[in-house]
Amino acid sequence: MATKNSISVFFPAYNEESNIKRTISLAIKELESLDTDYEVIIVDDGSVDKTGLIADALAAKNKRIKVIHHSPNRGYGGALIAGFYSSKKDLIIFTDGDGQFDFGEVVKFIQLIINNDLVIGYRANRAEGLPRVLLAQALRFWDLIFFGIWFKDIDCAFKMIKRSSLAKLPRLKTNTAMISTELLVKAKRAGLKISEVPVSHFPDQGDKNRRERGAHPKIILRAVKGTVDLWLSLRSN
Repeated sequence: MATKNSISVFFPAYNEESNIKRTISLAIKELESLDTDYEVIIVDDGSVDKTGLIADALAAKNKRIKVIHHSPNRGYGGALIAGFYSSKKDLIIFTDGDGQFDFGEVVKFIQLIINNDLVIGYRANRAEGLPRVLLAQALRFWDLIFFGIWFKDIDCAFKMIKRSSLAKLPRLKTNTAMISTELLVKAKRAGLKISEVPVSHFPDQGDKNRRERGAHPKIILRAVKGTVDLWLSLRSN
């Protein structure tokens, strides 16, 4: 499949030494099959394992790969912000560096982006435990109550946006996981056309402790605080 649009792909990564090489290799294989101009950006968000070293080694072998290093860790939102505003191509797509998504499904996004500004994935079958699923459902209701938006899977880490459309939005600022909510709220307010698409989802093969932290009470409280902070920020603007 060929596309006339150039593509920037970025991967936020934190302690992904066991996944990042495979994730990048599979993405590049798919991008090469598209016969288009592309770049790959790895955002090493303050990893304390070998993620940064592996990313640098990949970039040294392929001029299309760029690496951004954060020190210290800026948080998931901070990693996404770095990726969004470092991307130089027509289309910007991101997915996490843990390999939980099939990058081959990027063709669905390319097909839909033709008539849309933003295409967001939703996990057809979430490969996560019940606590994470319940937390995601709670986020949907929080976003409906606080921001008046409703999507099938707000925090799905597989999204594509036209760079020209991103430029129409007020700059993203949220360093927490509420970055997805901020993006969608600002996109809706700007009148961007948004489409949703189902994507496959696979178990996280990374650090077990990291996976379990997602449903930790402290993380949940942080998400609640993040919701309030974002609401206040958007209201003031």
